[in-house]
Amino acid sequence: MVAIAKVEILEVEKYSNLAELLGCAIDIPETGEHKNTYTIDISGWVLGKKYPAVAIKIINNKRMLRKIPIGNQRPELATIYPQNPKAKNCGFATSISIIGLSTEDELNLQAVLKDQTHIPIAKIRFRHQPLRSGYQPKLQPLIVTCVGRTGTTWLMQLLSQHPRLIVSQHYPYEVRAAQYWMQMLQVLSQPANPQHSTPIVGFENNLNLIGHNPFYHKNVNSPETLDWYGNDYPEKLAAFCQQSIDGLYQALGSSQGKNFSNDGQPIYFAEKYMLNPIKTLFLELYPEGREIILVRDFRDVVCSVIAFNAKRGYDMAGQQQIKTDEEIIRKTGNFQARMLVQRWKECSQTAFLLRYEDLILSPVETLSQLLEYLGLENSQTTIGTMLETASGDTNKMEKHRTTTSAEASIGRWKSDLNPELQELCQQVFAEALQEFGYGKSSVVEY
Repeated sequence: MVAIAKVEILEVEKYSNLAELLGCAIDIPETGEHKNTYTIDISGWVLGKKYPAVAIKIINNKRMLRKIPIGNQRPELATIYPQNPKAKNCGFATSISIIGLSTEDELNLQAVLKDQTHIPIAKIRFRHQPLRSGYQPKLQPLIVTCVGRTGTTWLMQLLSQHPRLIVSQHYPYEVRAAQYWMQMLQVLSQPANPQHSTPIVGFENNLNLIGHNPFYHKNVNSPETLDWYGNDYPEKLAAFCQQSIDGLYQALGSSQGKNFSNDGQPIYFAEKYMLNPIKTLFLELYPEGREIILVRDFRDVVCSVIAFNAKRGYDMAGQQQIKTDEEIIRKTGNFQARMLVQRWKECSQTAFLLRYEDLILSPVETLSQLLEYLGLENSQTTIGTMLETASGDTNKMEKHRTTTSAEASIGRWKSDLNPELQELCQQVFAEALQEFGYGKSSVVEY
């Protein structure tokens, strides 16, 4: 029986005519190569002109996955570049796990020179089989993709009242235990990276870190053990993580008096995901999982951030270094709004777009549509109970609220922001406002 390749290299594009380099090459991988493990081996060499190359960064979607030193022996290059003393030690090599990356994705390689100039040298496009653990999870993830001040607390409070939705009710509903286990799966599946993760010697003395396995390296393993590390181990680790998630959330559900009957309806555990890329791995391991994209008029988001900072006497997480309202607007637009738009474009065929304004002004209809998307019971009685029970906990909402009522928070930007800030918002949030159905002066007809 022929094993199905876990990874296929679709293309290795090597950039040429790089003015800052004498030369470079990617020896491994090659276009068309197949791997039977969830890893990609990468090796090659880089030789700088004015400044030596000191490291290679491996980038995926603007996120650095790994940084490796340049210094491996390449004696053949010393004969090609006899005047350059760095030529004999200008090689690099590493292995990287693709667990947590999209099933069709790319790695971008950058050479880092001694003066910290970054030179793109290659792109590796690949396709991989979804990770499968063999475990049948009892619960499914409900991914709430959101940013701060968009009604996340109220939404989680509502979700927690449904009999088949399990939510940690610790205010402000930001327990992300399942994401911790998925992060663990990603990290422990990675091959050795001793320069920037777990060292080979002395790791047992650091009780605050468990990183990449320092002994998952081709220099100390046979082909059989490398195959186990890159194939069997991540699948078994994934099963352990799913079992742990089930165990925790079943215990939490039991503590909340939720006794689940086997009636064919799914049972979800819900967590907030603040633009966390770990959701890719969740939806790979849980094909039946669901995702909510929660949005709000970003002009109102800005007003809420400013008012919340004033109310609490400190800046929101991520806003500590921002001194002006203009900076808040630009950061919200250039990062949060842009990332939400990107995520929605990626998953618009499978996710549920939830507008804060709809949840506040038409709660029954909106919750009914949401529960239908989840395949859950959405009777008027159930929705009425959810709304009544969630509304009864006023202390939590008073801590979070920055207007006299939720309704008063809709369209507040018209009075809270001066004309100059309104115009800046229109410029910065133009794409997001259009993508999510918000007009220039109002939210649809709100």
